[in-house]
Amino acid sequence: MLRQRRARILATLGPSSSTPDQIYALALAGADVFRLNFSHGSHDDHAARYHTIRSVERDIGRPIGVLMDLQGPKLRVGRMAGGKAVLETGSRFRLDLDATEGDATRAGMPHPEIFAALRPGTDLLLDDGKLRLRVDACGADFAETTVMVGGALSDRKGVNVPGVVLPISPLTTKDRADLAFGLELGVDWVALSFVQRPEDIVEARSLIGDRAWIMAKLEKPAAIDALDGIVALADGIMVARGDLGVELPPQQVPVLQRRIVHAARAAGRPVVVATQMLESMTTAPVPTRAEVSDVATAIYEGADAVMLSAESASGQYPRSGAGPALARRPGCEPQAGRQDDRGRHLLRAAPRDEFAGARRHRHVHRERRDVPAREPRASHCADPRLDAEDGHRAPPRARLGRASGAVRGGGRLRPHGGGRRRGRAFPWPGRCGRRRRRGGGLPVRASGPHEPAARRARGRGTGRVTMCASSAGRLW
Repeated sequence: MLRQRRARILATLGPSSSTPDQIYALALAGADVFRLNFSHGSHDDHAARYHTIRSVERDIGRPIGVLMDLQGPKLRVGRMAGGKAVLETGSRFRLDLDATEGDATRAGMPHPEIFAALRPGTDLLLDDGKLRLRVDACGADFAETTVMVGGALSDRKGVNVPGVVLPISPLTTKDRADLAFGLELGVDWVALSFVQRPEDIVEARSLIGDRAWIMAKLEKPAAIDALDGIVALADGIMVARGDLGVELPPQQVPVLQRRIVHAARAAGRPVVVATQMLESMTTAPVPTRAEVSDVATAIYEGADAVMLSAESASGQYPRSGAGPALARRPGCEPQAGRQDDRGRHLLRAAPRDEFAGARRHRHVHRERRDVPAREPRASHCADPRLDAEDGHRAPPRARLGRASGAVRGGGRLRPHGGGRRRGRAFPWPGRCGRRRRRGGGLPVRASGPHEPAARRARGRGTGRVTMCASSAGRLW
């Protein structure tokens, strides 16, 4: 039950999607990976969902991935008298370590690491940015602020400190207990929340080892400053637009999303775009046109997967947004006894000759007419990682689909009129803006950063264009 689409779908499980029938329906509708959000629910709840996923995996005969999402160091204010208090714009408001209930003039914030990092002039965002405070004076256990944007402040609302690198680990005591539990279950991915610097990935790797892959969630501006280092150390990247949009102006989020996606693809890491992909579908059976465009744009820009959060976890229509129903396809059933080095079942790729001329799970083929067989053309930019046998690029280390960039637009033939070549220049040496003709004068274009692989494959004399797509495995 493999798909011809290349982008994958992550679906979060929750109250609306935890029964065996609901999980089975989501898998049939198109979910490739299920997310267990450890910010909510007990260990028993997550264990029951995990075992249900594995049961569904056996029933449908297709690998399904499991991602555990750690809560991370979520910063919150304490409790408020009466459940909430109204902060007036322009008024004075004090934050301290006192655990007593707060009111309209003060509130407790049990995070001494925040006070240690604050400086006068720093902005504090409360309740996902609905309230804004400006720090006037601060010490080791207090902060005197002015309310810049007022509103109602309820119990345990979140606190964001934009522009400040907090001296805290991304793994709290709760996260470490959850991590040990999830690794014992056998999850495939660990999503690390509130990553700020490459050292956070190193710390998580020391605990996880090779028992699971690490997905770095980029949701703080400090992570953008260390983007290249984080991408190099993580196995996957998630553009967590929720908290990222709280700490930064909303108009900057699309720019950063594009930058993160391109950085991940250049490094061969799979990248996931998350948060409010189909937010209206928590209460509506169909998404808005803007949401459809947002999802499509993320895929067109190179995202390997999109993630549904409340849409599938607590929404009224969890299955409607997961995709069309799927049918089993011959030749792609799990192969008994074949596993990778972590015990994950692999899939048997369909024979090349049987599916020549069509897109399949492992390879992308395009028939070419009136093109004589010819020897491979030597190129100074040939990729040393090409397979000497068939010209295929080896899949990236994370083995999660098209992150290597070798499949996007794979080897398409795009005829156009004469004159200079149109379109963007390709990021590989010595070829930018140059025109190349093959067979009947049609210019051959293969998008993506690994066009040398496509050129080498085109010259094998097979009569078709062959490019490497996704690797087999449970996740992608």
